[in-house]
Amino acid sequence: MAFVASLSLTLSQLLVVIACGVAAVYALVLLAFSIRASRWPSVDGEIAETHLVGVPDTEGSHLSEYVAYRYTVGGRPYRNDRIRFGPHVRARSSIPQNDPEPDWPAAKAELEQHFPPGRPVRVFYDPRRPENSVLVRSPSPFVWILLGAAGVFAYGALFGHR
Repeated sequence: MAFVASLSLTLSQLLVVIACGVAAVYALVLLAFSIRASRWPSVDGEIAETHLVGVPDTEGSHLSEYVAYRYTVGGRPYRNDRIRFGPHVRARSSIPQNDPEPDWPAAKAELEQHFPPGRPVRVFYDPRRPENSVLVRSPSPFVWILLGAAGVFAYGALFGHR
């Protein structure tokens, strides 16, 4: 109790701690989904579509891979584009000028080598909601990075330079 009483935060420290808390909760939810998915059954599926997507960021944009796959559970067909739990790459826009194809032939060739359309894949699906599925049950490395960064920044805001 003495620790809590001696802890007084500035507004900026409080905002950093709140942001870190939100980031940590997001990462923990994705981690929980991955843990739950470790018990999901699997079926055979196939790659339906792949393309590169330019994702805007602070330095202009970077490339992300979009991979969609199809599978069948209980005679019903499904299609999904979640590779693993973590940041999700969106599908192409229905307005072509909003989502031009990035001109990166080497990246496109590598994507097509790893995920060529028609390639068989193992799909892990939620038996209660088969439309929820992933190709990789472990979380994205982004989840661990986010969780670690949230911890470091929260610790710095609470116990750092005064």
